Amino acid sequence: MRKLNIDVITGTQDIGASTRTLIAQVTVEELGIAIDRIEVRLGDAATGSLAPVSQGSFTVPTVAPAARTAARNLRSQVLHSAALLLNTGADRLVLEKGRISIIDSDEPGIDIAAVTAALGPHTL
Repeated sequence: MRKLNIDVITGTQDIGASTRTLIAQVTVEELGIAIDRIEVRLGDAATGSLAPVSQGSFTVPTVAPAARTAARNLRSQVLHSAALLLNTGADRLVLEKGRISIIDSDEPGIDIAAVTAALGPHTL
């Protein structure tokens, strides 16, 4: 099975405020996967979203919430897709440590990479 990689792309820059690391951490918190599966690409306004000007302490408070929202949206889409594969409702699923499992079930669940493989490359 292929490994899951999440690319977070934004037009902002990191000017010493650890923006790249913080965006990766926020994404990990929402998706429940290892941080080494996240690649943050900064300064890519052609592919990613436009971002406010990078200004020290202004950058993180404006970009991190957007990254969190995008990760939550992706999580929701993955859970809904997994629900179809597992023949259950998305509200009965939990995503932890890269696995999607049915709440209160002895079934092993499914790896998030298997769900995304079924979806193919996805851009949010």
